[in-house]
Amino acid sequence: MNKSYSECTKDGSTDGKKWCATTSNYDKDRKFGQCSEVPTSAKRQSSILFTCEHFAGHGTPELLSETNGCLATFEWKTSAVCPPTKMECKLVSQHHTFDLRSMSSRTKPWKFTSQGYSYYFNLCQGIHGGLTSCPTGATVCRHSKSGQTETLGWAYTQKMGYTDGKISVNYSGGDDVCGNGLKAKTVIQLSCGSTVGHPSLLRVNTATCEFVIGWETRLACAVKQQEVHIENGMIKVPDTGTSLNLGELYSRAHQASGDIRTNGDRYIYHIQLSGITNNSLPKCLGANICQVKLNADYRRKIGSSDKAKYYIKGGNLDVLVPSDSKCHGEENRTVYSTITFYCNPSVGVGIPEFLRETDDCQYLFVWHTEAVCGLITVDRQTSDGDIDSSHRSQTSGIMLTVLLVVLVVCLLGYLLHKRERRELVMQKVAGCCKRGNQVSYKYSKVNTDEEGGEEEMEWLMEELETPLSSSSHRGRSNHSNGHIRTKPVNTDGLRSFSLDEQDDDSEDEVLSVPGVRVLKPQAASRTQRSAVLQEESDEDLVGLLEESDRARKSSKPRSRKREDDDSDEDLLRV
Repeated sequence: MNKSYSECTKDGSTDGKKWCATTSNYDKDRKFGQCSEVPTSAKRQSSILFTCEHFAGHGTPELLSETNGCLATFEWKTSAVCPPTKMECKLVSQHHTFDLRSMSSRTKPWKFTSQGYSYYFNLCQGIHGGLTSCPTGATVCRHSKSGQTETLGWAYTQKMGYTDGKISVNYSGGDDVCGNGLKAKTVIQLSCGSTVGHPSLLRVNTATCEFVIGWETRLACAVKQQEVHIENGMIKVPDTGTSLNLGELYSRAHQASGDIRTNGDRYIYHIQLSGITNNSLPKCLGANICQVKLNADYRRKIGSSDKAKYYIKGGNLDVLVPSDSKCHGEENRTVYSTITFYCNPSVGVGIPEFLRETDDCQYLFVWHTEAVCGLITVDRQTSDGDIDSSHRSQTSGIMLTVLLVVLVVCLLGYLLHKRERRELVMQKVAGCCKRGNQVSYKYSKVNTDEEGGEEEMEWLMEELETPLSSSSHRGRSNHSNGHIRTKPVNTDGLRSFSLDEQDDDSEDEVLSVPGVRVLKPQAASRTQRSAVLQEESDEDLVGLLEESDRARKSSKPRSRKREDDDSDEDLLRV
């Protein structure tokens, strides 16, 4: 209406609110907007909403909305706020250090199939290549035959532990693949093995939506390898002095392929353990391993021959080859390569295979060949307490124990097979176990002079005093320097002792000699003494019977002189 305004006005407003033109000529364009009544003390504000975008880099903010010119909202898509896709790949537990970086791949994930699904997983970082539909940062995914990809765990949820000789790596936060509202989680159980091995699905717990993957691999071993020396292709083991000639495997040039990256780049690797001498590769001369990019002028040494180290373990040979090449632009790290040789007698020299590039700038190769089969014997001789050696020791110990038990059983069977042997063994055992004082006698040869008197007969028989108990030893000792003192026996009783009276001799009559005192056992031991008497030798009884028979047949009584002339043999027979 031919009037200019520099601020909002109520002129011409039908609802009493302030308004203003949104163009320079309202009369012509007829465009306007309502103005909010903001206090003069109000301050302008802004808010920024950061959104994870893995491939956006730092990104830039964009205006999302503005409220009445006083509140502005921005959205900033950037990778800086994304959860980490790379985690620590070392574990220290129970005085053992496990370096799992060789299992964390930058090129392609580990893969296996089970029950119609293909499983892809990595360690310590998200999956690179192999399954493009797996989201960035996911460390475990599975792919169905129908083409559906599901996440079973994220790298940033990684948890490591070591129990019962196994390393457990846990990932969680996956998709609801079990249909019970629970997010999937995966447990990767690593155990020490003799080869790289292959992972496999052990079980699936649908109640907790937990997937358990088992993997027995040498990459999870904490045992140090034994370093050996090589000279002109000859490996020398210092412990045994054994030598192994690698032959053409060491001197000839070989190639490994199979490195295809997700961006389409393809690489081949020239390998010559003695050092590359191919003049067509001037940038690779002198190296053990050289990386060559196909259809491009790209050559890089990833292994220097003068720095290679050789190790044996489990009948396999490992070659660790450092280099001076930088690791992906990182100035403080260099790349290195590892070749693991496995015994296979049927493939000859064999062909090296590229396995993957790991997160610690390591290039892994495997090589099946017959050239290292001789190391199996060497490793057995130089074993430092590994599982096989321990098992052999345990087996030998068990076999020795069984053999000893069999020998003892056979010996007992031989001894106890006949009744006489059993009785003899029982007598010996009873004799060792019986306790008590036994009467012992000593017989001496006397003078044969017929006119001798009693003095010659006093030493005919002597009683050896019985051992005293421990209590009586304190009062009197009959021992002196290992000798036992004896006392003489009166011979009057012997002169009046007639052999004719032996028909009905009892034990008491035979031993009732004057001057000879028989120690009577206590009531508790009388039964035992009787058993001892019953076990006397048959030879003594035979002697008594012979004398008794001769006495019955004789019609004349023996004279006193005949008794004096009795020889020692008769007395000893009694």
